[in-house]
Amino acid sequence: MLRTGHTWQQADLLISGNISLAELSLASGDLAAADQALQQAEELVQQQGFATHTGPVVSVRVKYWLAAGNLDAASAWAKHVVFSPETWNPNRKWEVLSLVCVHLARQEYTQALAALSRFSGELDRPGDIDTTIGFLALHAVTLHRAGQSAQARAVAVRLLALTEPEDYIRVFLDAGEPMREMLQSLLNTLRDQENSLPPTSVAFVAKLLAAFGRTKSPGQRTAYQIPEHPVLIPQSSALAEPLTRREREVLRLLVGGASNQEIASELVISVATVKKHVSNLLGKLGVASRTQAIARARERSDLF
Repeated sequence: MLRTGHTWQQADLLISGNISLAELSLASGDLAAADQALQQAEELVQQQGFATHTGPVVSVRVKYWLAAGNLDAASAWAKHVVFSPETWNPNRKWEVLSLVCVHLARQEYTQALAALSRFSGELDRPGDIDTTIGFLALHAVTLHRAGQSAQARAVAVRLLALTEPEDYIRVFLDAGEPMREMLQSLLNTLRDQENSLPPTSVAFVAKLLAAFGRTKSPGQRTAYQIPEHPVLIPQSSALAEPLTRREREVLRLLVGGASNQEIASELVISVATVKKHVSNLLGKLGVASRTQAIARARERSDLF
């Protein structure tokens, strides 16, 4: 995007490209690169006067402050920003979500819930799936931290239904430790309530928790700077959900070195269905790849 923007001298592409670069840099922990990309985007917005890009740039800047532990700067911004449902501007939707993030970082759960409730009509919209997912993620975390566990689970179920089919993971990781805590609580509850979620969703929760385990590093700050609570991670020897008969068949063929096409032919199912079974297997086994799934299976004969 940046290369095309430079080639054709299109400022809107350059701004969007730098916003995306800043978000990728934040996700990888490169704060210096994120700040540099944001400065480029901010200068272009100021030069060109593109009002539609102001909200996204400000939103990522707030995310940068929180990731860098600069709560003072984020709080100063939140103190002076004003939003109103009566004069709603869709271009500022990400700023509203950023305001909620600041409240979370300050442990102001009542204010965070109030903002989410006030703007739920503008942020929870089926026609804008990205915004809805971002809204639900923050809503679930906020409800959990506010001690409203039942409501948090209900929102989390909706969030999982929207994200599991497309295997969305980043939205959960970006929410940091509070999201992992909420997911772990959800998984613990589901173990005591049979049939409360489809097996695929349960497997997806386990997959997300495994992803948190791979990305969490000692001393790493959470996205919203919320104080962490001890989190119980599923033991590597236990499965979050038992394998179905079909999943065991797929796993057996995987261990035998079969490709997706070969598995589909052997079981007389589509390749898409095979991919779905493999994705479920990764989640239930708590691994990230087919190779790891095969290694795990070879360690445990009871999986077949």
